Amino acid sequence: MDKYPKSEEPTETVGGSEGQACAALAHEFSNLESIVQDFQPVVNQRKSRVPADVAGRIMFMAHDFLTEQPVRNADVYLLRQILHNWSDKYYIRILRHLVTALKTAAKIVVNDNVSTDLTMKVLQNPHERGLDDWKNLFKTADPRFSFQEAKQPAGSTLWIMTVQWEGQ
Repeated sequence: MDKYPKSEEPTETVGGSEGQACAALAHEFSNLESIVQDFQPVVNQRKSRVPADVAGRIMFMAHDFLTEQPVRNADVYLLRQILHNWSDKYYIRILRHLVTALKTAAKIVVNDNVSTDLTMKVLQNPHERGLDDWKNLFKTADPRFSFQEAKQPAGSTLWIMTVQWEGQ
């Protein structure tokens, strides 16, 4: 976004609900600004719940992630616990709607479930994906996505996967 100096461009959180992840990040990184996106009713209800000490650095915006991403040129787009709920068709659609907003070397950080248990994949959720599934779907969405790393923090059920945009 042009109004931010290069070093302070915002992180984009898509489907961010109350902005808890952005608030936690804002507490850790004092120069971080974020835009939390969700449906208008969610945005209306949630923006008042952000802690006062970081509220000035967290903005809210109504957005449907099944449509083109309106926030351009952010350094990072955080997709937290979103993609596992969608079939491959919609997962790819969500990612493709990010493409027009991405600048070269932008990061897409996915904080979501990665299934390592075949039984869980079969019995619990047909959209649970193994790490190779996640990687392949990014490549299917656009071959200019470059999967960088995946790690599961100790004590967490979620993984952090980092993908870099190599386009433009």
